[in-house]
Amino acid sequence: MENNSDNRYRCITKGELAKLCGVSATTVRTWLNIRYYPELKKLGYFPRQKILLPPQVRFLVDKLVIIEDDSWLKEQGEEREESK
Repeated sequence: MENNSDNRYRCITKGELAKLCGVSATTVRTWLNIRYYPELKKLGYFPRQKILLPPQVRFLVDKLVIIEDDSWLKEQGEEREESK
């Protein structure tokens, strides 16, 4: 049976992750490509990846203790739709 716990997470860019965490893009790159790379690689991450997949986002939310705010996720999704 497949685990659907990643369904509540959506794809986000590295820039969105930086904004969510209140850190620079350089800090996010360090987290992704050095600090948490071994774990993220198991989740299909590669360093030149532009968009983080739901399992990767879930890992980072858990690891970085990001307080999940569904309104932020909804708001970001609406901004994407408006910019298209």
